[in-house]
Amino acid sequence: ELAIASFGDALSVSTIEEEVGASNGEMLKALKKKYPEGTRFLWICGDDFIRWMDRPKGIETLQEVSGLIVQRRLHKQADQDEEGAEGSGSQNRFIQEPLDEVKLRR
Repeated sequence: ELAIASFGDALSVSTIEEEVGASNGEMLKALKKKYPEGTRFLWICGDDFIRWMDRPKGIETLQEVSGLIVQRRLHKQADQDEEGAEGSGSQNRFIQEPLDEVKLRR
């Protein structure tokens, strides 16, 4: 709420997830009830969504939206030594989630 305070009434923070007690598909179903029929919903999601978009929760979410905006992120990866054991953490390494574009475009 602090992040959007300077926008006044032009923006608001939805509390629908709190109200419903669920996220993703269930949350979107409840949110859609608050808007006129035919309103299109785009879901901004992290790139990790692609890993679970074909599972039940992902499918349920996809059924409630008109499209996705996939936010590419850098993910912190644990420092590992040559044997694969977690290292001292002295070097931070950041990677992008692998992106299966064919899967995403289906």
